[in-house]
Amino acid sequence: MLKPSENKMKLAYRHRKEIYAIALFTFALIVIACVPGTGYNVVNLELTQGSPISGGGVGDGRTVNRLYYGYLQVQFNPALYPISFLMGNENVFRKFRGAAEFWDYGGEQLKEAVTLGTLCTEVVRNLPYFIAASFLATLLGMRLAKTSTFKRIMPKPRTQDTSYT
Repeated sequence: MLKPSENKMKLAYRHRKEIYAIALFTFALIVIACVPGTGYNVVNLELTQGSPISGGGVGDGRTVNRLYYGYLQVQFNPALYPISFLMGNENVFRKFRGAAEFWDYGGEQLKEAVTLGTLCTEVVRNLPYFIAASFLATLLGMRLAKTSTFKRIMPKPRTQDTSYT
């Protein structure tokens, strides 16, 4: 008699193509949602430079970082972020402060880090939607592949005729 865990493994092995398709489609949806202009749009990103911060460096050297204060407004696409939209987070307003390295004069790396952090939060929040949409698309694709009209469109694989003498 099989153990329950063995039954689950056999079930997962039997449906491995569907599981791979769902994972691939989920990954594609996340990539599309992370494209600027398609998944989200940075409406406003302002940085004001604060005072320099000095800290202890390696050895006798001192490092100097620059403190920034900022404001970020990001608008998310409701088709790709419906859970955020339903929760009222279509437009995210975020005040932040952070330190930039001494070589980052304009705070560009800080801007990217804050935008990426906001984006990751919303992607994780909408992950159930991405998985459900992938599941439905895979289910529809498998159903479409099994219908007779789709089989007539797809060419039959060629077989080699080895009966000649």
